[in-house]
Amino acid sequence: MLSKLFTLLILFASIYASAQNRDTTYTKKNKPAAPKIAEPKIDYTQLGTPMPPFLVITIDSVSAKTTAHKRKHWFKHKKSIIAKSNLLTEKDFNTDANLIVMMFNPTCSHCIEETELLKTNIQLFNKSKLLMLANKSMKDYMPEFCKQRNLKDFPKITIGLDSMGFINQAYLYRALPQINIYDKNHKLIKIFSGEAPIDSLKQYIE
Repeated sequence: MLSKLFTLLILFASIYASAQNRDTTYTKKNKPAAPKIAEPKIDYTQLGTPMPPFLVITIDSVSAKTTAHKRKHWFKHKKSIIAKSNLLTEKDFNTDANLIVMMFNPTCSHCIEETELLKTNIQLFNKSKLLMLANKSMKDYMPEFCKQRNLKDFPKITIGLDSMGFINQAYLYRALPQINIYDKNHKLIKIFSGEAPIDSLKQYIE
């Protein structure tokens, strides 16, 4: 009699354990995944936001190799010429002063006038750095633009092509040029949309 009771107890215990195991397996397999929380998208046009990461293709070597009488060489070898250019990131603009970023189009008359204004007042730039940034699609126009403006004679001006979508994230799509002012921590502190007079700009130039 005792042996039968013992056998029944073992049987019930194994059935219970099996049921518990099935419940656990079911729970693990069918447990709904925790909802993914989308990270808020940064609006890089808002004051106080960090500067978006960027990759700038400088046109130093392009302008050096491309002149009016070498256009055939440029169009034939432009890929290799671009490849020889320097690549700069935001780390190359670390400074203890404001950074001035001018987004422009080399064929825009307002951008040309603003460039001339900045050249005329380049002596204001002691610690601040000036980056002139054009869309990558403008690469064919940049060498001639730099040559006509004699920008190689202004080492305080860095000019290049946006290779990482900086303009798409930081541009207001209102007018050109657009000048963004970033503090020493690369936080946006001011936007000038369209031509900016030097009296307004110089308070941000160090």
